[in-house]
Amino acid sequence: MSQLVPVEQVGQVGIIKDTPTYSLPPNAFSDGLNVRFVDNGVEKLDGYLEVMKDCPIYPQHLVFVNQDEKDYWIVFGNDVPITRASVNLAIQLYNPSDSTWYDLTPTNTIQVLSPDVWSAEWNGRILYATYGGLENLYWPMGTDNKFDITKKFQTFMPKSPTNEDRRFISMHSFKSHVIGLGVNYSDYSNPYMVQWSTPMGTYEEPTAGKWDLLDDSLDAGEYELNETKGVIVSGRQLGDSFMVYKEDCVY
Repeated sequence: MSQLVPVEQVGQVGIIKDTPTYSLPPNAFSDGLNVRFVDNGVEKLDGYLEVMKDCPIYPQHLVFVNQDEKDYWIVFGNDVPITRASVNLAIQLYNPSDSTWYDLTPTNTIQVLSPDVWSAEWNGRILYATYGGLENLYWPMGTDNKFDITKKFQTFMPKSPTNEDRRFISMHSFKSHVIGLGVNYSDYSNPYMVQWSTPMGTYEEPTAGKWDLLDDSLDAGEYELNETKGVIVSGRQLGDSFMVYKEDCVY
């Protein structure tokens, strides 16, 4: 004869998919859809709502900003659809509290030559960004070390030991270093090169001197990962190490 078995604290464990169902405790779930576990209970999610529907650019990448207990979003994208003949990079800041948009696009027009992806990451309070190696960008701080919505993104240009301009295909942060993965030069590309800056201060804006490979007083450096044919895909901090992911291996 079947009987009802009370299940207590139904939201304590949550969903466990990698364990056979017969091994799960009574208050564990093997699967779920559109629910979340809050205060030892289960509730239905409200679903998704459209936001930024009046975005003035075509977005590709979002970065969250919080200042003075207010939330903002920085939107990276293009000024027109990527299928158009003439496409330029565009950056906007969105204030959800009043649905206001602020233009952070660099004053110098940066034309998109071929479709690619944005890379953006914080190092301290400085936000770095690049679009497939077109330009190295950063968002300068305002007065009192606060974000300023009137400040537009600016460019910086590290040099190679032979004084060639280097534009990074992606940029990342590790501790206080800024790391560039893959390099575009004026007339060729090196997708195996890794270059890092000397340690940067929390509010310190980048200059070419922070990447000077010939200055022995700095901790800047470079390394070429060309032992395998796979090109660099991305990089991320993992504990106290920075991992570089290639198409065929990891460093």
